[in-house]
Amino acid sequence: MNVGDRRRGLAIVLVAVSLVVLVGFASLAVDVGMLYSAKADLQRVADAAALSGSSKLGSYEEAEQLGTTVIALATTQARNVAAEHQVLGQDYVASADSDLVLEFGWSRWDGDENRYYFEAGAPDATDASAIRVTARRSCASAHNGPIDMAFAGIFGVSEEDIEARATAILVPRDIIIVADLSGSYNYDSQLFHYNEASLQPDGVNMYELWQTMPKTSADGNTLRAWLDANPDMTVKDAAASLFSPDYGCFFAQLGSSSSGSVPVFGKTLINSSYNISTDDGLIKLQYRQAWNSSNLGAANYNKVRNYLLGLGYNDTEVRNIMADTSSSTTNNNITTGTSGDQSSQNDSVVRGDLRTAVALGLVYWNSGITGGKWSTMGWPANNRNGDYYIDRKTTSGTFRNEIVQRVAFPYGGYAHTRWFTSYTMAVRGGTASDYSRTISGTTYTEQYRYGVKTFLDNLLKNDLEVSKTDVFM
Repeated sequence: MNVGDRRRGLAIVLVAVSLVVLVGFASLAVDVGMLYSAKADLQRVADAAALSGSSKLGSYEEAEQLGTTVIALATTQARNVAAEHQVLGQDYVASADSDLVLEFGWSRWDGDENRYYFEAGAPDATDASAIRVTARRSCASAHNGPIDMAFAGIFGVSEEDIEARATAILVPRDIIIVADLSGSYNYDSQLFHYNEASLQPDGVNMYELWQTMPKTSADGNTLRAWLDANPDMTVKDAAASLFSPDYGCFFAQLGSSSSGSVPVFGKTLINSSYNISTDDGLIKLQYRQAWNSSNLGAANYNKVRNYLLGLGYNDTEVRNIMADTSSSTTNNNITTGTSGDQSSQNDSVVRGDLRTAVALGLVYWNSGITGGKWSTMGWPANNRNGDYYIDRKTTSGTFRNEIVQRVAFPYGGYAHTRWFTSYTMAVRGGTASDYSRTISGTTYTEQYRYGVKTFLDNLLKNDLEVSKTDVFM
């Protein structure tokens, strides 16, 4: 064999070896590329499943309605979304744990590394704030199986296991809602809006508001006291017995005598068909008027009279509170002038407002009248003078305060010592501007009408601050 032949033979050998190497590299490139593509597809499966699953971890209301848990909702959501994807052009089957592994746990903050990390929870937990998803194609997979190699089989590698992992967390956020209580947000709760077209057919929601009011019970327990004693509880946790108050006053005599009426509150449906003059949850105690049978009607006259007698006032005291002019011993609590309703009462409280507060049982009258209630109560003698007037003013240099507060302001933490007269004065309204409205040409008036409806109205108008009505906040 000459030199030329040997060179050609060597070249053939080198070409053959090079071809083998080149084919090996080509097959390696194809298979590795396929593995990278499969990894990217699996990562998309894991990412989508984790994100969609975590979105259900806060769906407690939905879970309660369906009778399940948020983890069950998240599991279903994650598997459904994962099944919408493909890996290497084939639909991904996500129904089995061996294909799509779902782990639920908690997101924990690592202050040193300045990041959240995943902490696995108990296997039977029903609550979680994080989900970790592992999407697999492996020999252990029930449906998807490993990745088949195209060329690597010549090197003894026919298939390869591959997986991708993703974690998603639900991070709670503190949200502050600023509500404007200056008027617009209590618009549908105020009595004088009941006839407005925009609130029909339900009218104002005053009855619902009444049901959340704190109750003052016989032993002095209130919703506020209960909340103070149970700092981990909220109003929603309180027992029903702590709501719908009567405040131990005349309001408890009202309501439940006609259809659609409930004790204390009176009519519950307050819409365009509502008639304030027939609402048995309100009583009209008109300023500067005798509260006799003629003016009040026999039923209400007897209610007020029997209520006051039941509180322990004697007949003379009751006649003077009601200004029943059929009696020769009745005072002039209802007359005008320096000794009547318009007289100064030291703090701008006039005698007529004190008279109304006494009749409603919000305060007691330390009258000094012979045989009166005061004689059984042990009230200070220097705060009464025995005349027929309900006094809260200076008389001959001596301060006469014949008022003994009976019912405290219903909210703890606020020393509203004259809340009863702020209420009576607001309802009588002076010029009636506070409690008289003309809507679409029709005048509706709540003036002089006392009951829980106008009591709530007064709170909505004049005691909106959290320092006064803190239970609502």
